[in-house]
Amino acid sequence: MEHNETCTENGGTIIKTEAGYFCECDDSRHGTLCEKNYTFCEDHPNICQNGGKCFNAGSSYICSCTSDFQGVNCTIPEITCNNGKECLNGGNCSLVDGKHICLCSPVYTGKFCESHTGLCKKNSCKNGGCCAVLSETHFQCLCARGFKGTSCEEAVSTLEEIAITLSNSYVTTVIAICSLVAVAFLYLSGKAVRRHRKRRRARYSRQLKAPKEPKTLSTETNL
Repeated sequence: MEHNETCTENGGTIIKTEAGYFCECDDSRHGTLCEKNYTFCEDHPNICQNGGKCFNAGSSYICSCTSDFQGVNCTIPEITCNNGKECLNGGNCSLVDGKHICLCSPVYTGKFCESHTGLCKKNSCKNGGCCAVLSETHFQCLCARGFKGTSCEEAVSTLEEIAITLSNSYVTTVIAICSLVAVAFLYLSGKAVRRHRKRRRARYSRQLKAPKEPKTLSTETNL
């Protein structure tokens, strides 16, 4: 009975088996009656390097590293945005609580803003539509032919598809005609200017080649 009380006082649990009773300890203690504490960190004071703190974890340990190191024993330098890697996708490297971190835009996340937040998710656009990000908070579905709607969820009827095709053809035709008219206008204008300049040069050339009339002197006789 005394042993049972000692077991429970030490945080153990009495377990009954065919062979008798035994004391089952929690993760922090061991021994026949759980009378001993695990002292791994105390027995290995330098197990955690570079300022890391050691915490007993049953028969093992856990190192809590500083912001500049990582790894089981805090021996691996932490790669941050100020010592070897830049913030991606427009993120800004800022000093927060003594540690350099990337402050990402709402569209991106991750240690270095390398992952999209999922504004355009896998099923955002239905029926083969393409998701296009317009801003940090908005996107638009570019629907495949034959579909419409915010998420391309609605099939276009035959009449609507014909109307859309004709409308697109009309717009294309108008643009083509306007382009041809503009080109023709520029061509004719340039031709008219060249013709006018040619006439001026010809007229000037004829004036230079024309013979000059001799000058006559008049005399007055005084009687």
